[in-house]
Amino acid sequence: MITPDARAGVLYASGMEVAALLTFVINGESHEVTAEQFRNLVDVAVRIMKDASRHEGIEFTVEALHASAPTIVWQPQVADADVDDAFTKVAQRLDAGVAMLEQDLGVPEWMAAATANALYQASSDFEEGSVDGVSFEANGYARKLTRQTYRTLDRVLHERTDAIGSVTGTLVTATLRNGAHVTVQDEIHERGVRCYVARADLREAGHLIGERVTVAGHLRRDYLGRPLEVRNSTIEATPEPRRVTVAEMAGALAGGPDSVTWLREQRGG
Repeated sequence: MITPDARAGVLYASGMEVAALLTFVINGESHEVTAEQFRNLVDVAVRIMKDASRHEGIEFTVEALHASAPTIVWQPQVADADVDDAFTKVAQRLDAGVAMLEQDLGVPEWMAAATANALYQASSDFEEGSVDGVSFEANGYARKLTRQTYRTLDRVLHERTDAIGSVTGTLVTATLRNGAHVTVQDEIHERGVRCYVARADLREAGHLIGERVTVAGHLRRDYLGRPLEVRNSTIEATPEPRRVTVAEMAGALAGGPDSVTWLREQRGG
């Protein structure tokens, strides 16, 4: 028989602690937590668990629900891996990640940007009403997200780096709407980057739609280092470098030019 320990939020079976369970607690009285708060916080918790277990092959199922403080106990399910080993990694990842947020050290690298933004929105209400925060407990690791997490995310998510830099990718649009700019599909991060140009240069830039280009200027990046926009842009066509064939590289062995002469020819010299 499985029974809850309301004080600790941990499950016990026949007096023995059940292995590999993840307990999530909304730190507030059940009758004071609104349906909207419950839905939003559970959504954030699921996002965090999904991010933390992305590479472990774990699927979580609901093991139990408790009502003294809204509590969900999840049980991990693994198809092709050692559940204890995989779950231990997830538990350690959650513990270290929550500690980072609570100690104002930043956002854990495994947490997706969408999850960080959802957590930022949800944690904005912590200590402002009926909810003080949320807790995760797994494999002996217990951590609580408080309003400090909101302050950490408020700082990190609004940090931007702004420096001279460049973006290379495919130019996909050119428009005057919201300021003369082109959009380049960055080939590293695979996301669109808005690049502002002088109005007089927009027509010429439009001729490069569908082409691979490099845009240089004042580059602004987000907290993950991904390019957001480029100001005072200059645009240059940047064709894909021609691939060298094995036959060309082996030309000298077949009576062709030696390597020095071949390299000079490729460079136009």
